[in-house]
Amino acid sequence: LDAARAYVTAGDRTAARRMLTRIAADGSAAPAVAAGATGTLIDLLVSEGKVEEASAQLEQYKGTLAVDEYLRLRRAVAARWAQSGEIPRAEQLLAADSSVEAIALLGRFRLYAGDLKGTSELWREAGPFAGTREESTERSALLALIQPIGPDTVVKLGEAFRALDQGDSATAAKGFEQVAGTLPADGGQHDVQLFAGRIYASLDRPADAERMLKAASTKDTPSTAAAALLELGRLFLAHERREDARLALEQMILD
Repeated sequence: LDAARAYVTAGDRTAARRMLTRIAADGSAAPAVAAGATGTLIDLLVSEGKVEEASAQLEQYKGTLAVDEYLRLRRAVAARWAQSGEIPRAEQLLAADSSVEAIALLGRFRLYAGDLKGTSELWREAGPFAGTREESTERSALLALIQPIGPDTVVKLGEAFRALDQGDSATAAKGFEQVAGTLPADGGQHDVQLFAGRIYASLDRPADAERMLKAASTKDTPSTAAAALLELGRLFLAHERREDARLALEQMILD
């Protein structure tokens, strides 16, 4: 098992999968070793996007897994199904899981579907203690982002979030920018522009980031404007535009 994990660390995923599959299927292996191999194998398959195979392995070897580990892996498989667009399948997989972690994840699936009302309700039900502190903080930030948006459902916004969680930040940033263009100034437009600007900055696309952050820095939404000007200052400093950074930060203070 340690050798298989070493293959994963070294990046030789094919060798790792082969060894882990053999250990998981070995009836003579110690239960702890078999469970460890099964969990590592499923995590590996999920990380590679091989969700069909991960789901099959989970069902085949669930008898070797401790309950908590099985539930964790099932949530990981469900998350990957949802990211691939199979949202009803993902939700069905968690239908019997009443944990706050599952409720928070179901809220994420509703977000992928663009169901902002459903997302808000589920995340409030899950509360602040579901998952890690970082995950809780992120949920709070996203709730603040979607709260000003008028419609209960914005499908394109959900698609952008799904792209972001798939790791396709470029598509996500473009999607958020397009959604922002459909929202009114007092209905979340500038918040979504700020979000898009931050993603563009993370992609090292300074021109796109600057365009979005400047659009978000209107006085119509003072708190959003202040955050956008701060991000602009950081962006300018990162690209040695010190005078522009000074002006942006001064405007943030004065406004």
